[in-house]
Amino acid sequence: MSKHVVFGTGQIGRHVVEQLVAHGVDVVAVNRNGAGEIPGATVVGGDATDPGFTRRVAAGADAVYFCLNAMNYARWSEEFPPLQHGVLAGAEAAGARLVVLDNLYAYGPTHGHDLVETLAARDPPPRSRPPARP
Repeated sequence: MSKHVVFGTGQIGRHVVEQLVAHGVDVVAVNRNGAGEIPGATVVGGDATDPGFTRRVAAGADAVYFCLNAMNYARWSEEFPPLQHGVLAGAEAAGARLVVLDNLYAYGPTHGHDLVETLAARDPPPRSRPPARP
C-alpha cells in the first residue's frame, strides 16, 4: 500500500487526509502536538521545522503534502521558510513526491502587476493579512 504523509491537519490538510483515506491510501497526518483524530489515518505530533523529525515521519512515503501556515502572520517571513525547509528535507530523504499547498500572502498587493517568478516577496500590509489563528 502506498504511504502518504500530510503535514498540517487544519482547514485544508484535514480534507486532504480524508480524501486520501477514502481512496484507500495509508496516511500519516502530522500536526504540532498529535492532537485530534482522523478516522483511517495515523495522527502524529512534531516540529515540521526539524529535518530530523520530518525525515523520520516521511520515511517510506511515496508522497508528502505541505499544508502548513506560519503561526503568526506578522512573522511570516521568519516562520514560513523553516517549515518549507523542514518538510522538503523529509520528502527528499524519502524520495517522495512533494505536493505543496501554497499561497500568495508573501507577495502582498501587486497593484495590478502580474505575479511572476521574479516578483520579490514582502510582508503584506496589516489590512490584507488574514486573521491570526488561535
